[in-house]
Amino acid sequence: MARGASIQQFQELATGIRTVGDIRRVYTYNAPLAMVVRGTADQIALATWLFNEIDQPAAARQSAESAIYKYPVPPPPSPAAPDPKDTVRVFYLTNSQSDQDFQSTVSKVRSALDVKTIFAYNSARALAARGTGEQIAHAERLLQQLNPTVQAGK
Repeated sequence: MARGASIQQFQELATGIRTVGDIRRVYTYNAPLAMVVRGTADQIALATWLFNEIDQPAAARQSAESAIYKYPVPPPPSPAAPDPKDTVRVFYLTNSQSDQDFQSTVSKVRSALDVKTIFAYNSARALAARGTGEQIAHAERLLQQLNPTVQAGK
């Protein structure tokens, strides 16, 4: 995407990295389509993975194998604490015919999972989600029902 992307698409990708990675300091330079990310080593690793995951030719996305990014977070302080939102996954909704259809599907997933860390990248029909392993598995099942040709990112 960044290669040959419009400025709007590039900015959208930066917003996705900022949102899903929970990284406040993501800076973009539009003329060269350059991005600077400032954060912890773990945040930089996630930003790099997410950028590379989405910045692929369409043919590569169509045949992507399912994979999950595990973000290293400390274990919960007690067994009663909620599971950390340490799992990130990118899904490609190749069957979405319009931006409106795609956004409708994203809204359904967002409300069903009750997770705010979901980002929709319209031009690639990519949905990046961050949550617990259980939430991401639920998202995959839901997307398979809503969009049978969904591909999970590698």
